[in-house]
Amino acid sequence: MPDSDLQPSAPEGLTLVGLGNPSALRRLTDLLGAARPARAVDGADDIAAALAQGSGPVLVTLPAPARAIARDIAAGHAPSDAAQAWKAQAQTRLAALRQGRIRVLLIDEDALLGDPAPLVAGLEDRLACRFDDLPPAPEDPAPEEPAEALWSVLAEHLLGADPALRSLAEQFDAMTLGSDLRPLPGAQALDAACDALRAGGGDSRALEERAQLLEQGLAGMTAAMADEQAEAQRQRKMLAELPGLQAAQAALETERTHLRSTVAELQKSLADREAEQRDAVATPAPAQDPAPAQDPAPAQDPGEARARDAECRHLRDNLVELRQMITDDALDLDLLRAELAASEARLAERDEIAALREAALGAEILRLGRAADGLAAASDAEGSAKAALRGELDAERAARADAARTAARLTGDIDRLQRDATRRALELEQAETRYRTLAGQVDARLHELEEQERRSADLQARLDAVQAELANIYKSKSWKLASSLQGVRHGLKR
Repeated sequence: MPDSDLQPSAPEGLTLVGLGNPSALRRLTDLLGAARPARAVDGADDIAAALAQGSGPVLVTLPAPARAIARDIAAGHAPSDAAQAWKAQAQTRLAALRQGRIRVLLIDEDALLGDPAPLVAGLEDRLACRFDDLPPAPEDPAPEEPAEALWSVLAEHLLGADPALRSLAEQFDAMTLGSDLRPLPGAQALDAACDALRAGGGDSRALEERAQLLEQGLAGMTAAMADEQAEAQRQRKMLAELPGLQAAQAALETERTHLRSTVAELQKSLADREAEQRDAVATPAPAQDPAPAQDPAPAQDPGEARARDAECRHLRDNLVELRQMITDDALDLDLLRAELAASEARLAERDEIAALREAALGAEILRLGRAADGLAAASDAEGSAKAALRGELDAERAARADAARTAARLTGDIDRLQRDATRRALELEQAETRYRTLAGQVDARLHELEEQERRSADLQARLDAVQAELANIYKSKSWKLASSLQGVRHGLKR
């Protein structure tokens, strides 16, 4: 195999996707300019379009989940609407990531806009390159609004309160490079936000009255929800009794089948009796037979006829009674089915109402939390709340750091598996090349053996011809006469 076939191919191009701050995408472009070996860089509008462009790595810059929700809240959207909008967007992006997870690398834009040095190790490991002459970190980052820190805290609260949102956020943090490096709101930012709220806030008494009204509404909604849950529990209990009702329905069906067979037998018996009566009444005695004159047939007993009539009436009464029983059973079964369907419909309606009330309760809780945060910001006991908040943020940062390390380790394992697969592919290609070379050599040797066999066959044919010619000479008279003369000559010499 020639050495040129083993030379590494040129690195594949990169596709960049910006899903947040355009400055982060420009920052990533500048950072990739220092990568060695250099790679071609292209752009795309979203992850799906980037995956469809080629087979190279796809680098995506995006904000943290809490940052994205906080920006929507700051833009004037309700917190619940902002959270649901991010949830839908996150689910769409996860669906695209599942199609090409091994090619896509998510990068946190806040970490990218800071010092790029901590990101270099992850980029070098993922892209199999090195970075020289890193661009410096921006000295004067863009100033944030004073309330941005409180919006971030509210967004973190939203993510922590909803299990579905929290699960999505944890998935993105685990897949995002630099999620453990993103800055969190500090004490100065929180103080500035509180000062801004104090300066522009309304009357605290009105806020307290609003909070009391919200608490009363919350208590009423909680009681209504408890009633709905009790009703739902009753409906679920009815559904739990559904197997017994179904067993009773099966028993009724069996009994109905048995009654139908009994009715059929009674109808057949009644028809046979009526046919016998008609035959007995309508069949006259034969005129040509003299036997009736000698021995007349006995007249039909009136008591027997009355007994048969009574039996027929009894059978008819039984038949009517059985038909009425079947009709009653059918009505009972239909009523049971209707009641079961109504119970299932009521249960579904109760569940839907409970879900709507839970959603309304969640929105009301969020509004209460926002009002409580405003009251807490206006109070003098903000220090203890800040300390507790900083503790939670530190714990969240530690958890995100652990998740990022786990993601980095998994990414390294995937990259090692990719390198092993590439090496195995090269080894397989070399083995195939050696196999083709040996196959060519074997074919050449087989051709030589065939040529030697052909030559051997030619020589054998010539030898056979010479031997045949020699045998003919030995058999000829001249040879025999010559051998006799040679014998006489040898005798004369002696």
